[in-house]
Amino acid sequence: MPKDHVVPEFYLRHFGNDLGQVSIKTNAGLKKTNVRSALVTEDFYSNPAEKANFESNLQITESRVAPIFKKLVVENQRNFSEKEEAELFEFICSTYLRSYRSRILTANMAEILIKTDFLEVENRLSGSMSVKHREALDDKDIVIRNFEHVDPNNITDPQVKNMHFDSYRNVLSKAKERFQNYELHIIEFSRKKLITCDSPTVLFNDSGQTPSLYNAEQMYLPISPFLALLYIRRGSDSAHKVWAPSTVLQELLNNSIIRNARLGLISHPDDEFLISSCEIKPTVNELDVIGIVDQISGQSDFLTQ
Repeated sequence: MPKDHVVPEFYLRHFGNDLGQVSIKTNAGLKKTNVRSALVTEDFYSNPAEKANFESNLQITESRVAPIFKKLVVENQRNFSEKEEAELFEFICSTYLRSYRSRILTANMAEILIKTDFLEVENRLSGSMSVKHREALDDKDIVIRNFEHVDPNNITDPQVKNMHFDSYRNVLSKAKERFQNYELHIIEFSRKKLITCDSPTVLFNDSGQTPSLYNAEQMYLPISPFLALLYIRRGSDSAHKVWAPSTVLQELLNNSIIRNARLGLISHPDDEFLISSCEIKPTVNELDVIGIVDQISGQSDFLTQ
């Protein structure tokens, strides 16, 4: 079957050596491989009705941001226009939504909606997305997804894919509108090295809330063994912190990547000691399907946790 890159090939290339190789750690072990073969899955985007639209959306985002990555990593530029910063922000959000972890979340949320008779709706006035029980709908709600006729014990692959595709488009559109709320920090390490994984965008909240693309105080993405992007929400407590590179920060960022990994960890071949002893947890239950039901409050954050 055809293969899909879980994260863009051009992105992983910045973690490779001169031969185009990276080190990858999975539950099968540690090995060196070429970037093109790293972190691929079986044709996830093969839904005939949506494949062209979804893949073309990914490719458009990636083609715009690839030259900016080159400026950052290869040409050592650090000053960017507002448009370039916005495109980097969109890429961070897109990478979060297309990740393997996001697919697991989407599949579990589909199960929740089916088993609890909840619907995904859009407010016709504000355009905000939410999850509501069928009996709580009002005249301002437009039903986006209705699983009324779906067998909860036989959720098909195309249904999960459709939900993932729709969620990707809708949430990315809303997330892009929040760009002005964030400030870009470029963190550069001189000696300590960074790693990445199949779900490389990490969201943080100092408040203890479950982070989502709607409420995250920090959005982190490593872009090379030495460089990372950190978007910080203006006005949050974290906006007043000093984000200077240090051993403590490097370990914090790498540990967050390790927690996010579901398929595999990636490092530069010279730094494979950073991932060699790490444990990958691909079967972690991302959402407690039974316990989450009582926590659904009709807020759009539920869709992106």
